Amino acid sequence: MESPDGKYLYFTKEKARGIWKMPVTEGAEVLVVPEFKSELPGYWTVFGDGIYYLSSDANGKGEIDFFSFATRQSRRIITLSGSGDAWFGGLTVSPDRRWIVFSQRQYFSSEILFADNVR
Repeated sequence: MESPDGKYLYFTKEKARGIWKMPVTEGAEVLVVPEFKSELPGYWTVFGDGIYYLSSDANGKGEIDFFSFATRQSRRIITLSGSGDAWFGGLTVSPDRRWIVFSQRQYFSSEILFADNVR
C-alpha cells in the first residue's frame, strides 16, 4: 500500500510478523508495526499520520488499533466481539475516519449434509 504522500510503500510478509515500509525511490525496508500478525494481511490501512490495524488480546478477541507515526505508539480504537479471519477478510477506514468497516469471525461451525437418490 502506498503512503498518502507517495514516498513509501507499506507491506506485510507472508512468513514474518509486522507491517514494513520502504522508500519508493531506494532504501532499506524498515519494520514499523512489529506486533502485526502475518496471517491477517487484509486487516490494515495507512493514513498520513499512522496505520489502523487488527491485533488481538490475550483471549484471542480482535482489536482495532491505531499506530501513530508521531509517537511510535499504538492505541486501542475498538475491541471486537469476534476475531479476525486468518488469510481472509479485512478492514477499511473511511477518509473522514468516522467509519471502520471490517470482517470478523464470530464462531466456527461445520455441517453434515445429506444427499439422497445417489446412484
